[in-house]
Amino acid sequence: MTLPDHKDRSAALTDFQRNLVVTAGAGTGKTSLLVGRLMAALVHHHMDPHQVLAVTFTENAASEMRSRLVRMLEAVRPWLDGEENIDKSDAYVLETLGLKPEDSSRVEELLGQPEKLKISTFHSFCLEFLTAHARTLDLPPELRVVEDRE
Repeated sequence: MTLPDHKDRSAALTDFQRNLVVTAGAGTGKTSLLVGRLMAALVHHHMDPHQVLAVTFTENAASEMRSRLVRMLEAVRPWLDGEENIDKSDAYVLETLGLKPEDSSRVEELLGQPEKLKISTFHSFCLEFLTAHARTLDLPPELRVVEDRE
């Protein structure tokens, strides 16, 4: 599948020499692109999952990103075996990344520990950080997010 903006999408998936900003309308593949970039970082660049942070605004979006990453990791073996019933956006990313059979062991390793990858909301990441460093920051250790009504 070749998209009109294939060159830009390919660069967004594989170019780790610069920071990128992706702007596009709803339903154009931004989440798939971000998840594909996570795949590239984890599989091609062998980044430690503990060194990767993906943040978003809502719990639903964070959950969707995590499930898409797991789905894409699970699609690698069937894709390498030539199966055609893979989600189109996953197939596009896997093809663009050019995954090879030798990447399978890394993919299996990541599938065995998806909880190590930090995908969260800005709020939950900041709360976790502040709680972990509360003493150093002279904050009370029982920090929590207050509800709107509070």
